[in-house]
Amino acid sequence: MKWFERKFDFSFGMEQFEPLMARLRNGPAAFASVVETIPADVLETKPDGKWSIKEHIGHIFVLEPLWQIRFDDIRNNKPVMTPADLNNRATDEGGFNAVHIDELLERLRQERSRTIALLSSLGGNDFNGVSLHPRLQKEMRVIDLMYFVAEHDDHHLNAIQNISATERN
Repeated sequence: MKWFERKFDFSFGMEQFEPLMARLRNGPAAFASVVETIPADVLETKPDGKWSIKEHIGHIFVLEPLWQIRFDDIRNNKPVMTPADLNNRATDEGGFNAVHIDELLERLRQERSRTIALLSSLGGNDFNGVSLHPRLQKEMRVIDLMYFVAEHDDHHLNAIQNISATERN
């Protein structure tokens, strides 16, 4: 399913905080594990002109600062979250195929660690805020955005696995 076609159910509560933190913490390791045995030429292959595996990983870490801003938007009850660039210009222009995979994974680890540090610093009333997601047109809490980010990771992990499977056959 295409990411922009996904629908989200945010009917869970704070009991999902620790499981979602674990998913987010594990994100960089999950990407590293998936790509560790993929040959370099496959990492840079752009199937049907779409993103390569390296570009998928680059996309994940270029979005981390947006996630951090959006967590602050929610915490501060900003009426509408900071919008994303739905054209993904930073990914398309990132030149990620020219960067070694280990460096891309390190950038992802660094950016995600900032997100984890921000989430770890939250407490009390920080979890009561809401902000409208501009594309989904749904109000989101911190816990909802955590789920959204974790699902976004999984979406791109699946895309990477599909590229790898297709290119190896």
